[in-house]
Amino acid sequence: MFSQRFGALLKRERELRGISLDEISKGTYIRREFLEAIEQNQLHKIPGLTFLRGFVKSYVRFVGLDDEEVQQQLKLFLKEVQVEQSISSISYFNERKKQRFLLALLTLLFLGITLRLFL
Repeated sequence: MFSQRFGALLKRERELRGISLDEISKGTYIRREFLEAIEQNQLHKIPGLTFLRGFVKSYVRFVGLDDEEVQQQLKLFLKEVQVEQSISSISYFNERKKQRFLLALLTLLFLGITLRLFL
């Protein structure tokens, strides 16, 4: 899957050039934890999409990669992640819907039994 490879591709290119994350961090003023998050595809650790794009742009320039090509790959990556998150959200919504239905059913059942006991 492409989304699993985006960060790995950046990491591989960085390692091929013998550049450490600490060097990139010092040269770009991006915290190491954000650089690690990008290489590990952990978008939830990045403060926002604008920051992600800027971090990737700085990373790419420092490492010496083709900025346009990587930005295109980033767009594809973000589209795929968005689709994956949408599917995940739908699954979560359906699960929550089932839970609410069961809770409502149990509540009605409990009320029915309680009313029978007191009537």
